[in-house]
Amino acid sequence: MKKLACLALVALSAFPIAATACTGADDEEELATSTATSALVTSEHGSMPDEVTMSATADRQLSAEALAIRIAARPFARLQPAGCATKTREGNTVHLIMKGCSTKRGRTMDGTMDAVFVDAAGGVAVTVRGGPDLVANGQPLAYVATATVRSTDTGNDIVWHAKASGTTRRGRAFTREADISVVTDAATRCATIDGTSRGTIAGRQIDTTISDLHACAEGCPSRGEVVSIVHKGPHERTMTVTFDGTPQARVKGLRGRMFNVSLACGDSEAE
Repeated sequence: MKKLACLALVALSAFPIAATACTGADDEEELATSTATSALVTSEHGSMPDEVTMSATADRQLSAEALAIRIAARPFARLQPAGCATKTREGNTVHLIMKGCSTKRGRTMDGTMDAVFVDAAGGVAVTVRGGPDLVANGQPLAYVATATVRSTDTGNDIVWHAKASGTTRRGRAFTREADISVVTDAATRCATIDGTSRGTIAGRQIDTTISDLHACAEGCPSRGEVVSIVHKGPHERTMTVTFDGTPQARVKGLRGRMFNVSLACGDSEAE
């Protein structure tokens, strides 16, 4: 179920804060690639939200203690090199320490994060918060996310709200806030994701909507789209990324240009 957990982080990850001024074809394709591939990779704000989603997806029998134990014991697969991150558990709180880590997309991570789990009506409430020492690409990163995880007759419902602020790799100040809903189906090993993400980069507003993004444990997303609107003063331009089950996402660019971006969702990514 790794891929489903990664998909669930589409609106919690850094897209499209990696976008540049989006005035040329290279900038536009960077935004499109960032938007599309963020649907398939783990959150770049450390890996604690990814760990929460992955653990909740793997087991419909939910409790705060069970999730905390499972997450504390799970080996890291998405922060490199091996051993750069350690987790400890105190009751229903999991503490993460990162030293010299990097994500598979190349973002360096250092500092601490905490995940606190509380039993709630029908499920578990989760708060993930970055420590005052949390750093991404050598720049301070403020990050907090809350989630509600509930069991259903067929799987789990996971609702996330996340806020982040900091500086991009290119030195641009950003803010980002996201709300996302993930509905999993244990029998089919599939998930459907909807949500919104909004924020600014270098003073420019970017709003994103994720609609009916559907994927299973094997294969690329079979349907869904991600729409980003880039605002500049009174003007705005829209980019739409559409998924159809192939390893190529179809993009309608900011000026109407049609092109494809490749997705890292082949068989090697499904394990």
